Formats: sequence, structure tokens, C-alpha cells
Amino acid sequence: MKLEIGKVPLGNFKSGTFALYLKAKLEQVIPDQVTKKKPSPLYAGHKILDVKTGELVTKTYSESTIRKLYYAIRTSLKWHAKHHDYTFDRKPFDENSPPKAWIPRDRILETGELDSLLAATEKMYVKREELRCLILWQYYSCMRAGETLLMKWNEIHLDENNPSNSYIFVPKENTKIADKKNAEDRKVPLRPEFYHFIKDRLMKLKKDGQSLVFGDYWQSSSVLAARFKIICKNAKVTNFKIHDLRHCAVSWYFVNTNLTDIEISKISGHIELGTLKRYATLRHSDIGKTLGKKDNRKSTFGCFFFMIAYP
Repeated sequence: MKLEIGKVPLGNFKSGTFALYLKAKLEQVIPDQVTKKKPSPLYAGHKILDVKTGELVTKTYSESTIRKLYYAIRTSLKWHAKHHDYTFDRKPFDENSPPKAWIPRDRILETGELDSLLAATEKMYVKREELRCLILWQYYSCMRAGETLLMKWNEIHLDENNPSNSYIFVPKENTKIADKKNAEDRKVPLRPEFYHFIKDRLMKLKKDGQSLVFGDYWQSSSVLAARFKIICKNAKVTNFKIHDLRHCAVSWYFVNTNLTDIEISKISGHIELGTLKRYATLRHSDIGKTLGKKDNRKSTFGCFFFMIAYP
């Protein structure tokens, strides 16, 4: 905060000057590292691909980054007012809304891209099969990457006699919305290919004494995201993040089942249906197929298992 507003007198911290500050920060180019051993081909001097033009452009600070500064400044000034016994001036913050926490994305995998990602894991030095399994897990499960890393083997419930009763238990304390009012534990059902993937492939990774399914391989979702970025580069899959695999999984339920939005939210863990709809990205061909079916939506979650056949 000292570097950002340390030289600004409190009397000059007004709504107008704060608005100019936020605008300047959002347009500020991210500087490259002054010293580094070797430039990373993943970042190319903080240049990113412009989706509209297809050209590399210099990266500026994201709204989510400036949002953190916004709240850090507000917290600092409130603390200063409290400890120096004067009234906190909230007008600059009331008249300047915080930047967005994130930019909604609707990217899902196109034909052949999943195979490209799986094949690209062969170029990784270690944990090739673990990476392939994690990619498929995210593609099927609707789970957040952080939830996946916290998942334990004993939370996978397979019923070989009746596969439709199989599910993944996700405790609410493992979710990013654990502190929200409507947060709750959830059970993720296993569509047929997901069930067979776990039973015939993933279970082979299980080791004696191992508690976490994937969490022993990567310490955090940030570390995992960095590995996935390398895979995307090697696969030549552009503008795709590991969280986008969750988009693919949620969209599958909209395209291939008659589940209601609320029923899908019970699987995905969304507590706001408005957010869920942004995940429901359907290709035009998929929409046409869906329109060709009878819109006979079921009223209970359990009916889902009667709509998908297990071989």
C-alpha cells in the first residue's frame, strides 16, 4: 500500500482521483522480470493471445488483480481511521464500484481437443498417467480442481452390482463456497463412461496407505494449473484453462439429460443458478439434437439414472 498510495495526502483521496487511479491500473502493462535465468515460452514476456485478432498482445493487469488492490486500500484506510480516531470517508468507494472478480468464460473442448490434451501428456517428464487421469476426471466430474485435489479414495463409492448407484461424495468443507449460506455436501453421480474410467483405469493408481486420490501429486490448484498450461501449449489447444474442463462436464448434462437446472446444480455445486447457466455452453448442433427430443423433464434427481444406460 505504501507504494500504491503512500504519497497521497488523505485530503486528496477523493472519488475522482480514485476513479482515475483505478482506470490507470487497469490499463497498466505488466512489467517483465528484471532478472531471470531463462525466458519461459509459456509467458512470452507477459504477452497473451488476443482471441479476436489471433495476435500476441502485451498483457495488462486483470480486473481481479485490481479488485484485490481496491479492497486492500479500503481496508487500510478503515484501519487508519479507526486507530487515529477520525471518521472513515467511504464516499470514494461508494461512488467507484470494485472491478469484477472474474470474467465469465464459456470455452469448452471442440472435437479432437480432448485427445490432443491426453496425447500431449507424453511430453511431460513425470506423472503422465496421473495427468491423463486427472484430465479425464475433470472432464467427467463437474468438480472444481481444488475439490479434486482434496478428494480421498474413501469418498469414491462404486456399486458394481448396480453402477447407477455409484457416486462421489464431496464434503462442503472442500468447496470454495464452504462459507456460503446454502453450501452443502453433495453427491456426484457417475455417468457410464465416468464409472468405467474409475473402475478400470483410475483404481490402478491407488497405492497402499494413500489417502488422497490426486492431492499427493500436486500441492495446490495453482501448481496443477501451471502443469496444465504446459500440456495445452504442447497440444496446441489455445484459450483453454483447467477450470474449463468443468464447463465441459456441466454442459454435458444440459445436452444429454433431461435434468432441471436445480438438479444439475446439485451435481455441480453451484448455489446461484445464474452462474450455472454461464457454464451451460451448447454447440448449435447439440441444441438441434436437444430440440429434436421430447422435453419431458423429470421432477426428481433419482430419475437421472433411468435415462442413461450402463453397458
